[in-house]
Amino acid sequence: MPNPQDLAEKLWKSLKADRTLMLSLAGVEGGASQPMTALIESEAPGSPLWIFTAKDTDFAAEMGARHAAVAHFASKGHDIFATLEGEVLADNDRAVIDRLWNPYVAAWF
Repeated sequence: MPNPQDLAEKLWKSLKADRTLMLSLAGVEGGASQPMTALIESEAPGSPLWIFTAKDTDFAAEMGARHAAVAHFASKGHDIFATLEGEVLADNDRAVIDRLWNPYVAAWF
């Protein structure tokens, strides 16, 4: 059986490759999970997940500046299933946006 560190490394590697997860805001009534694309710059467990969304979405409005969130992930091969809990926060740092922007993100905007 894999140890927790090996599982965490496999999870982050899978997240970096697959990118799609279901994200919801904790405690928001009727706040269904939404498919989102997570961008990861590092496969190190605990690295930030970067998610782009427009400012005028319901998700962004309910989130405000920061909010507790829950993400659910299943890898394409179905060998990793995970629930991640943490916070989402608005970050409009132009350098980060420019660094992470790519044709897949652009397709949504």
